Amino acid sequence: MSDILNPSFIDVSQWTRQDYVATGGTRSKNIVVDDDNQEWFIKGSKVLDDGTIRYPLEFWSEIVASKLGQYFGFNVLDYNIAYDANNESQPVQCISKSMIRSGHSTLSEGIQYLMGHLPNFDPASDEDQYSVDFIEGALKTFGLEEQFPKFIETLIFDALIGNSDRHSENWGFISDFEATINELNRELSDSKSRLRKLFFRIAKYSIELLPNHQEQLLKSKYSSRKRILRNHSMIAAPAYSPIYDSGCCLGRELLDERIQKLLKDEQMLTAHVKRGRSTVRWRNGKSPRHFDLLDKIVETYKEDSHDILDKLRKKNDPLVIREIINQVDSELPFDLRNFGLPELRKELMISLINKRLEILESYL
Repeated sequence: MSDILNPSFIDVSQWTRQDYVATGGTRSKNIVVDDDNQEWFIKGSKVLDDGTIRYPLEFWSEIVASKLGQYFGFNVLDYNIAYDANNESQPVQCISKSMIRSGHSTLSEGIQYLMGHLPNFDPASDEDQYSVDFIEGALKTFGLEEQFPKFIETLIFDALIGNSDRHSENWGFISDFEATINELNRELSDSKSRLRKLFFRIAKYSIELLPNHQEQLLKSKYSSRKRILRNHSMIAAPAYSPIYDSGCCLGRELLDERIQKLLKDEQMLTAHVKRGRSTVRWRNGKSPRHFDLLDKIVETYKEDSHDILDKLRKKNDPLVIREIINQVDSELPFDLRNFGLPELRKELMISLINKRLEILESYL
């Protein structure tokens, strides 16, 4: 098995913490900075108002989803094991390297494009509008329709792992301004025309300003928000980000008693899998079941979805899947073994993935 599929153990106890940096999502999340000044996101489970931890093993679901996604060929953000000796309640969490570098690239979350497309859209009150066709229309507004198949791929990945929380802040696009500036520098050095050199210098200056606009996006009015995103799209073409924040999956909410029943009863397990729902709608309405949504996706985006499903079929190897899940906590030091993923939950994850793959392959 590839080394990248075996999660690394990273001790962040001495790293610089940036607790003041606000991050989205519902789980405990902080930014830490390593000795090379690289930012990392460290995430645990949500702490409730009474101090209890909701779904204390959810971070393992994030890591397992990451490694399985990479095995099956999805562009998934790499999550590994973090240890923070300063965190008494959750010393073991998951960690991922930041997808962007401050001042060099930016991440524009889906919500920004949706609100740029429809200024009155409110993700809290307009959940029924959060649909595949609405998202496709928003991407067309910003000239990103060619990258829409990547979003379809994300939805199929969610169907594979049973992710129930692909909200509008859990996907986005990365604009790499540094790469564009490097290209302009090459054009400057190669150009013999004074006018062309002036043009490239102006373009470079404009691009250098764009990352500073990122914090204004959600705060700005509709026209300003739309203008900034269009500038991003035209000058430093955004690329669909790696799939991230997928931890609401693989039965992370189930109690041990329920898990034991599911593992003993094939029909009950199948029913549980088929009940799983997607946050993204097909058209306006209620949250659909993953496979009801997939019915529509396969019918409407046949070529794109077929290629992804065929890739899953070709890579489906129950022995590799079992090994990835069983070895997910193998790098934990002996004195931290009590924070590992229990064998019962490993068996559940294996069963859930195999059942979901069985259903997904039936679409071919």
